[in-house]
Amino acid sequence: MAFKIYKTSDSDELSEFSFEYLPKDVISIAYNYRSHGYDGNGFLVAMSIDGLVYAYGLNHCSCYDPISSSSHDKYKIEDLKEKLSKEFYEGIEKLIPYL
Repeated sequence: MAFKIYKTSDSDELSEFSFEYLPKDVISIAYNYRSHGYDGNGFLVAMSIDGLVYAYGLNHCSCYDPISSSSHDKYKIEDLKEKLSKEFYEGIEKLIPYL
């Protein structure tokens, strides 16, 4: 893993295995994730080397990883509010300053 990681103080750890699903151009990530045993949820933003960000809704069940089931769309930070749903944007908005 060659990128900076920030997680919120109330977040559970994501495993290094989960990070293998991130695109190779990621230089830093910030996330908030809560595991509930066999399932979990949260949000993750990842800064790419070109200055664009990936936004992930982290959901999982016992049959798949939180990051593996997410899309890999890139956005300009200033476009996130317009491109994402209100709930999704509110989930990642507080993470953006840590990238």
